[in-house]
Amino acid sequence: MTTYKFKATTTFLIIVRLTLTLVIVLGVFALVLKFGILGKINNEFLFLGFFSLVSFLIYYLLRRITVIDISINLEDKNKIEILSENIIFRKRKYVFLFSEIKYYSFENGSGYKIFCLKRNRGGNFKFLIFYTIENLGLFNKFFKEFKNIIESQNSAPPLSTGYEKPTIYKTKLGLVYGVLIFLILIAIPIAHIIFKTRFNIGFLLILYPPSLFFLMRLYLEQRNKTK
Repeated sequence: MTTYKFKATTTFLIIVRLTLTLVIVLGVFALVLKFGILGKINNEFLFLGFFSLVSFLIYYLLRRITVIDISINLEDKNKIEILSENIIFRKRKYVFLFSEIKYYSFENGSGYKIFCLKRNRGGNFKFLIFYTIENLGLFNKFFKEFKNIIESQNSAPPLSTGYEKPTIYKTKLGLVYGVLIFLILIAIPIAHIIFKTRFNIGFLLILYPPSLFFLMRLYLEQRNKTK
């Protein structure tokens, strides 16, 4: 029986985890203020450090609620059976015929690998793969066979099935975004020099790291595309 198992999550569960963390931390903060538990701590950095530590511990302890145990069966080469199980939600089973798949995509996300299936009719099936060597190895075994099935069916018309959707880094739209982002990053320091505008450090810290990451990924993907 060709079954692959790995761990993943969804954007919804990540939001649930962040929301619960925020609610619990605010509750702890309210109790601390009410009972004056940290009344003797006058140093604001120690106070901030305490709550940063509490926030991290709570966020870490809530990790289990975001984990989905995925089991995928590819024994029948005409369909894909996906079984998901989470500590909050009951077991769910999804069945897709390969002939129903419009396209699939697999790309890097922020801290996760993102795998998506889009059907000709119906919604998407998307999950975020955890970035651990063992877990990615398990997923890659499934993905390799999945692609082999797709390619074998596409090579035997008229039974054509889905195709792999390129990431934005490999598209013309991605190039347009890249040019605009590059121009903005160049324009900001030039405007500062010419017009003596003030820098907002927080804004720059938010803007530059993800922008530079996007440009780097765009360059690497476009270079590999031309090889």
